[in-house]
Amino acid sequence: MASYVAAEEVSEKMKRIFRDRTSQLELLTEGELISRYRLPRHAIFSLLEKVRPHIEHGTKRSHAISPETQLLVTLRYLSKDGFLMEIGDLHGVHESSVSRSVHRTIRAINNVLDIKFNPDANKVRMQDFYKIAEFPCVIGAIDGTLIPIKRPPADEEVAYVCRKGFHAINVQAVCDANLR
Repeated sequence: MASYVAAEEVSEKMKRIFRDRTSQLELLTEGELISRYRLPRHAIFSLLEKVRPHIEHGTKRSHAISPETQLLVTLRYLSKDGFLMEIGDLHGVHESSVSRSVHRTIRAINNVLDIKFNPDANKVRMQDFYKIAEFPCVIGAIDGTLIPIKRPPADEEVAYVCRKGFHAINVQAVCDANLR
């Protein structure tokens, strides 16, 4: 009897929990997609078709994370720079799966869109940054700011409400060590 009870307790402890992974692409409006992922639906689908072959798992074992979810997790991470656990909770995946998905998807995006930095072509820029603060292999510094704007038309308004609650355009800039 004791071994039966112990086996039953172990099996209850080992039950796997599968979270709801409802596709956000089906649920969210166009404005909500832009607000959460910084891209409209058509751009997300276009990017998805390009990276799908590189991020799709070869099997459905263990409820493999779909390419759609992997891309949305990555876009959410890049657009909001949230915590992995919170992003995982939003998309029904574990924190470690978010981390793996982000790395896999960014690698796929870089390959598909052919994004490369040539260290030899940027050697002078890297040396300039190194002289300032001994940062190795840096070719530019990036920062962003929100530029307040007048309220846009009602049908476009949701796309221009920033995380701080006012209408703005998010601007990013990259500069070299000489502030160019």
